[in-house]
Amino acid sequence: MYRSFPFYISGWWDADALHSVWGWNVVARPTPECSMSVLVVDADTIQRDSLRAILGEQYRLTFVAGLSEALRMVREHRPDLLVSEVDLSDGTGLELCARIRELPGGRRLPIMLVTHRSSTADKVAGFQAGADDYVVKPVDTRLFSVRLRLLFRLKGIERPRDLQAPR
Repeated sequence: MYRSFPFYISGWWDADALHSVWGWNVVARPTPECSMSVLVVDADTIQRDSLRAILGEQYRLTFVAGLSEALRMVREHRPDLLVSEVDLSDGTGLELCARIRELPGGRRLPIMLVTHRSSTADKVAGFQAGADDYVVKPVDTRLFSVRLRLLFRLKGIERPRDLQAPR
């Protein structure tokens, strides 16, 4: 039995999961996250295409292949969030995290590492280097999108509009 809920939850939430938890009728609609920029650091074109498919309609995406290019983009364009593979062509995602954290304002940039490396030692190293989240491949698309929104919210970038009246 569905309960009527007069608001919609903004963003790309899984309506079935929300219904199963709270019994709400939920309409997921895209919101101004489309104006938020995500810098993706990964040389693998297959992974880039996968992330484009997951996030392309929700965020403004920029793709770069390596550490030096990523640092340049962070300095020049100040993305709202960074997603990086750990294994890069000219360094590591761990090194990228550490170098970004040293930049002025670099502590506020949410950083998510995405990798096949799944050991506890690898995860601890990622967090010690400055990552805010560590995701092991293969990536669950629904969970990945929600985790990005959580990073925005935790870093204070997302404006508080989890519930809005429909227009």
